[in-house]
Amino acid sequence: ANSNVTPEVLYKAYNIQTVEKLEALLAEAIAATEPGSIERKRVEFFAAPWSKDFTASKAYCTMVIPTYEVKRVGRQDSIAVDGKLDEAFWGKVKPIPMQQAKGEGGELPSKPAAKLAWDEKGLYLAFTCQGAPRINKGDVWFDSDNIEFFVSPGTEKATYYQFAVSPGNDFSDAYKVEKPMEAALDSHWSCEGLQRAVSYDDNSWTLEMFIPFEGLHRTEPPKPYTSWFGNIINNKLMAAKKNAEYSSFSITMGNNHNHSLWGKFKFMDRED
Repeated sequence: ANSNVTPEVLYKAYNIQTVEKLEALLAEAIAATEPGSIERKRVEFFAAPWSKDFTASKAYCTMVIPTYEVKRVGRQDSIAVDGKLDEAFWGKVKPIPMQQAKGEGGELPSKPAAKLAWDEKGLYLAFTCQGAPRINKGDVWFDSDNIEFFVSPGTEKATYYQFAVSPGNDFSDAYKVEKPMEAALDSHWSCEGLQRAVSYDDNSWTLEMFIPFEGLHRTEPPKPYTSWFGNIINNKLMAAKKNAEYSSFSITMGNNHNHSLWGKFKFMDRED
């Protein structure tokens, strides 16, 4: 993961001026052909996929690492991990801004809404997604909608954790060491004490999950106003897989494990 291309490296190779020049050259090629001609059709066929790629490249070059303020659970508040999200506390929590995962821009028809909160015991994740959920019971990854949550305690990105849940409540968790020596992703690792609950109907699905800090190899909770890195990705499949919707907190450019692109989760205090 440490070898992934960073925004700084990409900016040097494909800055905004270069991308705009490529756009202009492609437009010139289209203009140089006769409307309706076989040459025009060939150029348009070649050009069709590039519009989103140009937009994504611009977003990548100019991206700013986003920060989400994680609300602290109040002393009088409580959260039951039952997949209902009916606690008054969740109404006080701002949703995490989501965008097209590759930075193409545009609307997100499934309206994914994720929220994070914390207390001295751990992290609470709430998530809702609109649209008929696609479920392949028994498999969280293939032919099923799912949400992925990545989190790396601290700011050194020495280790990180991946959690995936489908609307059918299939689940995967994994752990990866990055420093001092990179190790393979450990998909056999299990987060001790994790709780999750899912509910769904014909038009949406909901997830509620608790991740204890002890399960993340932490002996104490983070201090208020410190930050961890992480990301949230919603993989929403459609009837036609080519129209799948991939959205995220911080853009991924197609590699969810590229932690050089992850956003920050800033732990706020009760007074905030």
